[in-house]
Amino acid sequence: MSASSETPEQKPQKKRTNNGAKRKTHPECEVETVVVEPASPDFKPEAATFIGECDVVRYVMEPMRFKKIIYKVRKYVQDEKIYKGTAPATPLLNPQYTSSFIAGLAELRYLHCMPLENAVEYFRAHGFDLDKGTAQKLVSKVKVQLENMYKALAKAIVEDNYICGDETYQKVRLQEATKSGKNIKKGYIWGFVGMTTGLVYFFYDDGSRSAEVFEQHIKGFKGAFQ
Repeated sequence: MSASSETPEQKPQKKRTNNGAKRKTHPECEVETVVVEPASPDFKPEAATFIGECDVVRYVMEPMRFKKIIYKVRKYVQDEKIYKGTAPATPLLNPQYTSSFIAGLAELRYLHCMPLENAVEYFRAHGFDLDKGTAQKLVSKVKVQLENMYKALAKAIVEDNYICGDETYQKVRLQEATKSGKNIKKGYIWGFVGMTTGLVYFFYDDGSRSAEVFEQHIKGFKGAFQ
């Protein structure tokens, strides 16, 4: 039997697509555009003809940065009356730390669940030698304000005429281990949504998913609950 003279059909080469994944463009980032010209010593811009350009993207992370602003508050006297400039107000009746500073500390403590000692060290690692006692006072004052806002939100939710609610599973760390030696238990956190106002309210009652939990929080409500 004679061998066939036909050449085997070659399969087309696959395109490199990173397993079909598309690169994220990160539209949320601040964009800085830099024009890069050729760096060769033989290149002469006046003798060259521009033929096009391509975009090369690099992502940069700048760590948190602290800034000390000194306001030179000037005073004047005019017609026996004293005039004085006013520096920007600060929250919590504190004369030095602005809302952005306090919010950064509160974010680490409450949103990222970072112990206060770690938050203080994080500030120091990024260029601000924050005293632990000062951090404790700021967090304590923030806690009071957040608690007041939380209570006001709870009242505002039940003033809506249509509320949706549900519970979701959450792992809860225990201060003391159970008899089986576990430091984590299965708990539930509740959420209410005011469908008219758009407000969202979360609450926790020892991890219980009992109907009595939301019935207690919805006490006095006269609208529709789903």
